This record gives sequence, C-alpha cells and structure tokens, in this order.
Amino acid sequence: AEDDSPSPRTPLLIGASGSAQRVAVAEALDAVGGAWGEATLAEALPAPAAPLAAVALQAHGPGALLVVYSHSLQQGAAGRGLLVAAVSADAGKTWRRLDTLEDARGRPYEFGAPAAAEDPDSGAV
Repeated sequence: AEDDSPSPRTPLLIGASGSAQRVAVAEALDAVGGAWGEATLAEALPAPAAPLAAVALQAHGPGALLVVYSHSLQQGAAGRGLLVAAVSADAGKTWRRLDTLEDARGRPYEFGAPAAAEDPDSGAV
C-alpha cells in the first residue's frame, strides 16, 4: 500500500529584517527547526519593520510559499498602507509579486498584522 502521508518539509523562518528593510528567509538545518542557516534577504521584497504573513502552499508543491506584507520602505503607519502578496516556487530564493491586495496610501488606514491561510481541500489561499 502507498503511504499517503505528507512528505516532511524543511522548516523555514520568514520575517521582516528591520535594519535591512527587506523580507528575510532562513532554512532550518534539521527537520525540527533546532538549528538555522544564515538568513538571506529577498531583494525583491522591501518591508518596513511590520508584521507579515507567510504560508507554505502544500497543494502547490515543495518550496511553494506565499507572503502577504507591506510593500514599502517607509516606517510606521506611512509604510503600512500598501498590502501586497508575493509567491516563491523555490523556498524563498526568488519571489514574484502577485497582486496589490489593498492600497490605502494617503488614507488613515494601515495593515499592520496581515494573515494568510491555504484551504487544505481546494488549495485556495
């Protein structure tokens, strides 16, 4: 009988690097995230010191990732008015901007805590 259990994935750490103002990705050196490799900066993804949402896209193959983040180098509320989605097919080595989800620049809104999830049945995000 075939084993239908999901294959183990290498844990990734994705976050905003405040000093470099870029999204950073680090890969675990073991299967449980006990030791981490050096973080690399995603040059295509500027990010202020603001939270971002990241999800491994199980239905789209190994290494498929989605991030939702504030695409800006401005700090504070001014840098959190543009909410963007980007994808990576190679575990965060390269990124492609998908779409602008919200654009509130010039208005008194900010997107400081985005969220993202994948539907386990359909693969929709």
